[in-house]
Amino acid sequence: MTLNEKNVRLFFVRPQNLHGDRFVLDETESKHASNVLRFEVGDMCRAFDGEGKVYEGCIELINSRHVEVVDATCIYSEEKKHEVHIAQAIPQKAKFDWIVEKMTELGVRKIIPLLTERTVPRIAKEKQDKVLSRWKDIALQTAKQSKTLWLPVCEVPIKFAALVATFSSYDVVLIPTPGASRSLNACLAEKSHGETPLRILVCIGPEGGFTDAEILLAGEAGAISCSLGSTILKTDTAAIVSMGCVNQWFMT
Repeated sequence: MTLNEKNVRLFFVRPQNLHGDRFVLDETESKHASNVLRFEVGDMCRAFDGEGKVYEGCIELINSRHVEVVDATCIYSEEKKHEVHIAQAIPQKAKFDWIVEKMTELGVRKIIPLLTERTVPRIAKEKQDKVLSRWKDIALQTAKQSKTLWLPVCEVPIKFAALVATFSSYDVVLIPTPGASRSLNACLAEKSHGETPLRILVCIGPEGGFTDAEILLAGEAGAISCSLGSTILKTDTAAIVSMGCVNQWFMT
């Protein structure tokens, strides 16, 4: 199966809506299929579950609120040998929306909005659900457009100390830091001892960078400071360069 076939539409089916050889699209996807794309009963429908699998079957029932597909089979399954999470300090303005889009394209499995000592934007609790819903929608639309089969999990914002407490669950934790002596790829190679790490966390600081105290705290918990080059990058640029380095390292 070729995922990049020009005229093939790829819908999203939630894993809980997969039932043997049948699956059901939610209301948003159903409305798009029926009202916009004009799918009809008997048409073939292809959908991904956000966890690396693509299913195809025949539409048995369709309206603007409900699409039910029968005789469905898994026609493609992609196994990821590694999992990369990005903990990104929340930047000013709407940059985090753009970061979610780019991290989805680059295959990040989890996006963690990070609150550091120098993080300026704060999301009010009463607005958190709405903002999180927007990030999830951006990730979904990006995954469909780029035919990325793995839909990233968008977490609620957490404080840096709470993130550090999770470091032990990762094989490698990297913190891009200006002036670090070793490159990100060199740190990956050294930490993995020739074996591909299964779980990697990359921590991206705010525009002012992590404080010395935060770097020390992270280092004591096993994080490795690494370099992304000789220039100082903006926080959103650092996220993209980091993922580019990680992806390239896995390809070599």
